Amino acid sequence: MDFSHVLTQMDHLMKNGLLTETGTGKPYFTGYSYQSLYDWDQYFEGLVQLYLGWGSRLLKSGVDIFLSHQREDGFIPRAIDPPDMHRPNEASEMVKPFLCQILVLCLREDGNMDFLREGDRFSRLGLYLRHWLFDLDKRGAGLSYWRSSPHTGMDNQRERAGDWGSDFCEGVDLNAFLCREIEAYGLLCRELGEAGGMEKSQKWLAARRSAVLDQCWDEAAGFFYDVDARTGKRMTVRSAAGFAPLWAGIATQTQADRMVREHLLDPEAFWRPWPVPAYAAGWSGYADEYLPGDIGCAWRRNTWIPTNYYIFQGLRRYGYTDLAAVLADKTQALAERAGFREYYTSETGEGRGLDPFWGWSLLAVFMPFEARSGYDPTRLDLTYPARVSFALPKEE
Repeated sequence: MDFSHVLTQMDHLMKNGLLTETGTGKPYFTGYSYQSLYDWDQYFEGLVQLYLGWGSRLLKSGVDIFLSHQREDGFIPRAIDPPDMHRPNEASEMVKPFLCQILVLCLREDGNMDFLREGDRFSRLGLYLRHWLFDLDKRGAGLSYWRSSPHTGMDNQRERAGDWGSDFCEGVDLNAFLCREIEAYGLLCRELGEAGGMEKSQKWLAARRSAVLDQCWDEAAGFFYDVDARTGKRMTVRSAAGFAPLWAGIATQTQADRMVREHLLDPEAFWRPWPVPAYAAGWSGYADEYLPGDIGCAWRRNTWIPTNYYIFQGLRRYGYTDLAAVLADKTQALAERAGFREYYTSETGEGRGLDPFWGWSLLAVFMPFEARSGYDPTRLDLTYPARVSFALPKEE
């Protein structure tokens, strides 16, 4: 791979995603040709922006745009659409918990908290986080819920989270993301001198971690499952989402070992020719085609870069550095052989979805570098190096 050429290609390709939001007049980045601003996409795409030397401007602007759509109860919609697009279902679902994690990236990049000290941004963040933790904890058991399968971001995983407005999936991925978001919020509180917020975040984090361990872990299966809010019981659908507790550092070492040995490395489950599929192979939901009732993107028999990326980081966190490097190389190879596509088939490596795609799939290029250098930009540590940027070749 000619790395300089690829970096230049990425930089040019991503400029297709530079837009201005009508309501605020602020610039933003999206990987989607239909111009919608999405939630967790902003985090993973932001890592690419930092690598390319774009700085934090678009990341902070994206957070501002989301906050500008916040209601009094803290709710923020997960998709900000252009004015001529009306999607009431997406508008009724909460933004995924990545805003504080994005701002930790910005803080490390900028070296200061000026952005958060201005206006009411920080108080709005606290309101948003409390809405996730308490208003969307239906049973009061310490786990928040997804409203639907599209809300998870894994659009057609209906076996996990149902259709629009189902409101029953206490997603293991969601609650792992929330643990990281609480931790990030605590770091922001510390930098701002908000001792009360810091103390609350520590209590929230301990309680949320315990809830995931106590309710999502299935000892017999050796896997982290979602919980059904209607019954309080685990739903035994094996999704790539089950590996999110490794990224968040929730799993014990023994649990992580079982997840890797019994599931990730099983060629009849997740270690397919081009790992890691969104669903485990070997059951009816593992399908290449859309099944009746499916909507959105294909998250069944396909490999997506963001889930591969957080599984990769989880493997490194629990000492599986060699395996993480293998996954990194395989993930980069997908982009190299099939181009930058929205997703890839787990069986053949064929590119699928948007073509070309200038969103989060570009992160695949940097995974082997991280595997070999030990660098982890997702680490929630403000003393950690801000970023490693790659100098783009100068244009003639």
